[in-house]
Amino acid sequence: MDQAVGDNVTDQVVGEATTVDSLWSRESIQHVSVLIIALAAVVLTLGLANVDWNVPFAYRGDALATLADVKGVMENGTVYTNPSLAAPDGAQVADFPNFDGLNWLLIRAIGAATKDPARTMNVFYVLGFPLAALAASFLFRQAGVWPPASVVGSVLFALLPYHLIRSEGHLMLASYFAVPLGLVLCLWVTQEEPPFFGRENPFGSGALTALRRLLPSALLCLAIGSAGLYYAFFTCILVVGSGVLSIVRRRNFKGMAAALVMVAAIGLIIFVQAIPTLSFQREHGPNPTSARREAYEADIYGLRITQLVLPQSSHRARIAAESRETYNRTIASVEPNAINENDSASLGLFAATGFIFLLLWLAFRPRLRRSHPSVFTLDQLATLNLTALLFGTVGGLGGLFAFLVSPQIRAYNRISIFLGCIALLAWGVAATILRSSIRKRRSVQVLAAVCVVVLTLGLWDQTSPAYVPPYQSLKTSYEADEAFVQSVGQRLDADAMVFQLPYVPYPEYPPVERMLDYDHLMPYIHSTDLRWSYGAVKGRPTDRWQRNVAALPAVDMLKQLHLHGFAAIWIDTYGYPDEGAQVVNAISGSLQGERLESPNGRYVVLLME
Repeated sequence: MDQAVGDNVTDQVVGEATTVDSLWSRESIQHVSVLIIALAAVVLTLGLANVDWNVPFAYRGDALATLADVKGVMENGTVYTNPSLAAPDGAQVADFPNFDGLNWLLIRAIGAATKDPARTMNVFYVLGFPLAALAASFLFRQAGVWPPASVVGSVLFALLPYHLIRSEGHLMLASYFAVPLGLVLCLWVTQEEPPFFGRENPFGSGALTALRRLLPSALLCLAIGSAGLYYAFFTCILVVGSGVLSIVRRRNFKGMAAALVMVAAIGLIIFVQAIPTLSFQREHGPNPTSARREAYEADIYGLRITQLVLPQSSHRARIAAESRETYNRTIASVEPNAINENDSASLGLFAATGFIFLLLWLAFRPRLRRSHPSVFTLDQLATLNLTALLFGTVGGLGGLFAFLVSPQIRAYNRISIFLGCIALLAWGVAATILRSSIRKRRSVQVLAAVCVVVLTLGLWDQTSPAYVPPYQSLKTSYEADEAFVQSVGQRLDADAMVFQLPYVPYPEYPPVERMLDYDHLMPYIHSTDLRWSYGAVKGRPTDRWQRNVAALPAVDMLKQLHLHGFAAIWIDTYGYPDEGAQVVNAISGSLQGERLESPNGRYVVLLME
């Protein structure tokens, strides 16, 4: 919907004398309000008033990998190489393309100020909430939504369960400010004069005007293309869908042309970020064992409508949480792998009802009055809602894409965050239509009060005490690990190499006994000048060498490690069925060096000299 149309929708019915609307006379006030409320909400939701920011909010599994990446970027300036991992050769992870250039730029900026990886990760995660709210506020503004409804929708979007469940384990997915920006492009595509194809002559007197129209779209494409592959891919799908709608509803082929230009621009940015991977694999050959995806996984990690509309598993109301738990147990009893990360797709009460409302709108809109300018926006949102659902659902178009085109995009449940944003925007547009029918000041005040109630109830529904990290236990574990790793470092020379057992392929590997994936990254996180064996990409020569050495008898393994200059062996006893007793005894019996053991008995370090 054209911004001018959106503004007129509000302005024609509000009037300068309306007290409530005069408080929202400036766009900046709306955005500032959104930022303040979103920050306050996340501080209360996560209990941030008295936390130690130098301790990560999550400290196991994927969160360890994320923290190691943050530390590596702060030390080396890139996610692709890390000389402190994958000893003896150093980590080369270019087999895994990274499409989060803008996010990593923000992390480097934060890291330059904080100087601490854990603090950097925490700050970036928390800033993701106001950034998402601000991007949503911009989207609502572009759709001409009444400002109080914009504030409510933007804040609820920033604190959807998806955000809190992803947390720091999926740090880049939790940074989803690109989602509203992608929907802004969808709105612009359906304008009478879409970006890139306005009436202005870019080579004549209209050059400045044309540039002003083109630059925002170009900047949004740049941001979306460098804020994660999934969000960029889903944006392209929805932008093309908006182009089709422009043709069908307005007979305007400029919209589709603009959509294709946007998709090309986003695709170009994705390609540029893939250049390090393409260059690395051209030099070293392809690696079929890394990032291997299968088409059937699109159905495993697909979306289920029930997961969208049912309350979250950690809902404050016990009866609501039990309904989700009952569903999960029932599905898991039939399909053991059916419940996975797609459990984060719960939209919350208001977004779920907005999702259903849009499905009903699409079904019954021929019977509805179409004179209001915002009706076309609801038509577009209903179309986008259905498009996203068809791609995300189990057995949907996403699975077909994985089978016919590429299985590299497999977690189609992640499109749920687009569905949440679309649904909340639909309620904002509906509130704007309702506001336009109100003439009495008293009724406007009542509607504004309803917005406050909706915001309060929505935050109560979407958040939960379960999302407050166990700060004290995290602090205890983190500091204990830090002290032990530092004690090991004091006994070794700078740049000394440590071989880690058991051998665990990197990345994406199932638990080994009681060891979780990425547990071997813990000592790297706490060390400053040691080099660790873990982190060699599976399928590459360093990984094969480590696997072969770890399988040798103790005496032969020690010979190989001495030959390559290793100074110590780190053993995580959780990775063995006998708590590491056999391997520790076998290796220590062939060594004369000092033996160190962590206070909790989990880690044993054997010095080789």
